[in-house]
Amino acid sequence: MLLSIMLILIGVLTYLHNDVVNVNEKDSFRIQELTEEEEPHDQLRTMERKREEWKEVEPKRVPVQYFYFDPNTLGSEGWLKLGLSEKQTRIILNYVMKGGHFRKAADLKKIYGLSTKQDSLLEPYIRIPAEIKNKKDSVVKWVKSGSDTQQVFHRSGNKLKAGELLNLNEADSAMLVRLPCIGPTFAKRILSYRERLGGYAEKAQLLEVFGMDEERYACFVSNISLGQGVTRKLKINKATPEELKSHPYIRWNLAKSIVNYRLKHGPFKSIEELKSLELIDEEFIKRIKPYVSFE
Repeated sequence: MLLSIMLILIGVLTYLHNDVVNVNEKDSFRIQELTEEEEPHDQLRTMERKREEWKEVEPKRVPVQYFYFDPNTLGSEGWLKLGLSEKQTRIILNYVMKGGHFRKAADLKKIYGLSTKQDSLLEPYIRIPAEIKNKKDSVVKWVKSGSDTQQVFHRSGNKLKAGELLNLNEADSAMLVRLPCIGPTFAKRILSYRERLGGYAEKAQLLEVFGMDEERYACFVSNISLGQGVTRKLKINKATPEELKSHPYIRWNLAKSIVNYRLKHGPFKSIEELKSLELIDEEFIKRIKPYVSFE
């Protein structure tokens, strides 16, 4: 009898112990499940917070000003004044620089990223000079450029004569086509490169214009002057890598090197200090000198 009672008690205690263990295990698994459920939410909140931190600040835009313009010759400042973003401006300037040409106001609609509203607001202000055709009253001259031979059309009487000068840093496309051997395409390229440089410091820089060769250059060089020369300078101690890279003479790796040097050693004090950078030689110093300021 006593033995039976003891066996019953042992059985009850064993059952209660197993039940407690099972409850603890269940609670443990439940806690783990809750933790696993909460982790994605925590990760999501972290991602949202980082996204807010990384979000680019909307750049300040200048007040919109509408004026008559030729899209083939307008510079970056002009497009920004008309209300375009920096990205839209770059797209248009790249299109023109690579040989694109607006022949009529409606051609602006072809530009990627330009909204219908922007196009409708700008179109009434577009003024594109009529292109010169090959008519009886025109003089046709053949100019060899590399392996290609191209026609250059100009109306008789419109081209500059010997001794007449054109200011290269102030002329627009309508004035540039008055130069011997220069038509609308090269006028547009000359203006585009002038915009990227910040003005021509030397006449010979025209040989850096896409497609320009010695023969064409010799045809009109005696008819150009530089006026006041460079019209826009790079603030070497304040410019961002992107702004430095936008100049034709500065590549991306050099732009980053210039900024890193400023961070380590402080602002540049003179053009000579630029020579301490490994990527810079005397030839570069000579070319870039007219275009930098040390403010």
